[in-house]
Amino acid sequence: MEDYPEELRTPPVALAAMVGCPELHAEVSAHLHAEQPPINTLALPDFSKISLIAKTPKEATDSGQSTGILKRDWLLKHRTRVPAVIAALFKSDHVSGDPAQWLQSCNSRKEYQTGSGCRCGVHRLGSTFAELANIYYRDEGRKVKTRLERKSISSVELSIRYCFKVAVYAEFRRDWVEALRLYEDAYHTLRESAVVRKHASLINQIA
Repeated sequence: MEDYPEELRTPPVALAAMVGCPELHAEVSAHLHAEQPPINTLALPDFSKISLIAKTPKEATDSGQSTGILKRDWLLKHRTRVPAVIAALFKSDHVSGDPAQWLQSCNSRKEYQTGSGCRCGVHRLGSTFAELANIYYRDEGRKVKTRLERKSISSVELSIRYCFKVAVYAEFRRDWVEALRLYEDAYHTLRESAVVRKHASLINQIA
């Protein structure tokens, strides 16, 4: 197993991105890494780097042209380059609007700035990241499920691909039961496909 890349050996971990206020990234990242389950971070110093995490347009492979089950870097991309959550961090003097409303929304500005209040604020940020990441991976899985259920899929590889993708999104949410069920469905379909192809090959040889 050690010969396989990490994304094939370990469960996926949710990914969150932070943009702006780079002086806060180390503290926030350390807290998120220590969470259970942990959250990995992608830290960008300013908004000029936001294009680094932009999603690329969907390739034509999901529209019917089958070229295998998964692209080689699909798992790695979703673990390291496609965040479930993006947090834009601003300094208070860079935010316009009614200061009273901003203070009310985060209870107290000091909570995010100093001492134990800062830790409390980071903890709350971590809880928010975890909740939003869970929603993102759930919704992404549902989108793939919808394509799987609504389409009349003639490609076995495409059907298996969808099962694998939904299973991975379930792993991101730590829904091991759902992930296992979908992996089993994929492997069952794969075995059936191999048997059918073997029989078809034998029939062609006899004919």
